[in-house]
Amino acid sequence: MMLSTPPTENHMYFQAYKDNIRDNEINIQFYSGMTAAGNCLRLIISLMMFESYGSIISTTMFMFFDVGVFIVIWYLVLMMFSMVALFVFSEVQSLESLPDAMLFFINASFGSYNLHVFDIYIEAEP
Repeated sequence: MMLSTPPTENHMYFQAYKDNIRDNEINIQFYSGMTAAGNCLRLIISLMMFESYGSIISTTMFMFFDVGVFIVIWYLVLMMFSMVALFVFSEVQSLESLPDAMLFFINASFGSYNLHVFDIYIEAEP
């Protein structure tokens, strides 16, 4: 099908809309996750009605604020360590850029660290 005139902006928009419908792009994982999250929320609300589970769940709900504060402070400290490491250990390959340094310190905070990345300083001594 040949067009006699070049497509306008509206034609291109409608063609993209038709292509999206034709491709049938539905994110099943997202909708399944939202259904599971709704079921978990429903389970938590129903368990709060029981005396033995209700106190545990209420305590956990109050704890979320403290965990959030901890995560913010943890992120700021990791950012500080990453910036210092970026200036001091710029020759180390794992600490060349800020995102690499952040990943290095996040892995180190979870116990996955490799001290052999600092061997460059041991070899450089006379």
